[in-house]
Amino acid sequence: MPKWLIAAAVGYVLLLISFVVVVAVLDRNHRRGDRAVRVLRMLLVGLAPGVAGGLLKLHQAGLL
Repeated sequence: MPKWLIAAAVGYVLLLISFVVVVAVLDRNHRRGDRAVRVLRMLLVGLAPGVAGGLLKLHQAGLL
């Protein structure tokens, strides 16, 4: 897999998470802010196992 594709995917995910965080923190409309907080929780719960598994595989391969 090309490195630029991995970098683009990681950048997109980080941009999405940062957008959700900004909306959750700065939005004066509490309904939309609450929705943003729920989306952030779902993203973090969904991404955490994958990131942990990837880091473990990298460590086992000696790359980390």
